[in-house]
Formats: sequence, structure tokens, C-alpha cells
Amino acid sequence: MKENKTLMSPLSTTTPSQRLIDPDGLMNHLIRVAGDEDSPTARAEFAALRHSLRDFLRAAPYVAGYLGDKMTPHDEWMYTIAALFAYHRDHRQGNSLGKAFRQLKEATGSDAIEQRFISLLSTDRKRLADPLRHAILLLASHKIPLDWRGLRKAIWDWDTLGKTSRRALAHDFYRTDKRDSGNQTDANTGEEHNSK
Repeated sequence: MKENKTLMSPLSTTTPSQRLIDPDGLMNHLIRVAGDEDSPTARAEFAALRHSLRDFLRAAPYVAGYLGDKMTPHDEWMYTIAALFAYHRDHRQGNSLGKAFRQLKEATGSDAIEQRFISLLSTDRKRLADPLRHAILLLASHKIPLDWRGLRKAIWDWDTLGKTSRRALAHDFYRTDKRDSGNQTDANTGEEHNSK
């Protein structure tokens, strides 16, 4: 009779019963609750989350269940994202922070928006919470929706090698769809001509 042996990888740091951080679960929960934001329960949750920027313990009943058994550097961001979401609950899939800031610049006609966005992208993650809070409040005041799941993923990768999430947000801010604007580029000169 053969012996059935289960080998664990020597690199494995989790046990089968260890609970891992669940940022997607938190985002799904927040978006679901925002869909019923007129209920007393939702109003109470979002009020507590808004106050949690000053006292993170206010958010613990709503966030702690999505944290893992071991503390990670992402735990603090779970609280921060939940608090920021409470200030601006307008979620739109695919509307990244870069696209939202481009819409904000178009809506306001202000070049200062671009400078604020560049400054935000230049901030490392350790100092990002306060400038990001200002950015979210600015988007909320102009009723510009945001892809919260995408923002959460961008924050997770904010300081990774190559800063790919920041570059992607910058591309979203500066990229325009030439087909929509009716502009065509002259192949010889590289100049744009309006076809309308």
C-alpha cells in the first residue's frame, strides 16, 4: 500500500487555516452598501468610516473582518480606502483616477488640476493619504465618479519597481481618443487636422 504524503513548499508562509487580507471583499462590500445608502445601517456605516480618518478604530467593525490573520503594510490602507470611499461613493468601473482627473480638468477648465494630479503622482505611498484625501474630496465636489477597485489596486502597486500603476494613471490622464474628437494626424507633418 502506498503512503499518501502531502508536501508543503519550503517557501510557503501560510497554513491552510490562515486567513489572508481580502481587499476585493472590502471593496465589494463598500460598493454594495453604497447601493443602499439611504438605509439607516448604511448611513451609520459611512458616518463611522468618515470619522475614521481621525480615529481608525471607528472603522474597525467594518474593515477588520477583511484583514488577514497577520498584519501587513496594506492593513492601514484598507482603513484609509474605506474612509475615503465614505466621502465619495460614486463608483464607476473603468474610470481610473487619471481619467477622473482628466474629466475634472475638462469640467473646470483649470490648468491647476493638471499640476495637482502630477503632484499626487509624485508622492510616495508613505505620504499619499492626505493628498489623496484632497483629490477624492475634489472629485466628489464635482460629482466625478471613480473606479474604486482600480484605485485600490493602484495604491497597492504605487511604489513598485517601475511605478507602473502611476504611469498607467498618467497615461489615462493624458490619453485622448482621437477618433472621438474628429482629429486626424497628417502622416507627413504629424500635425492634427480637425475633420469636422
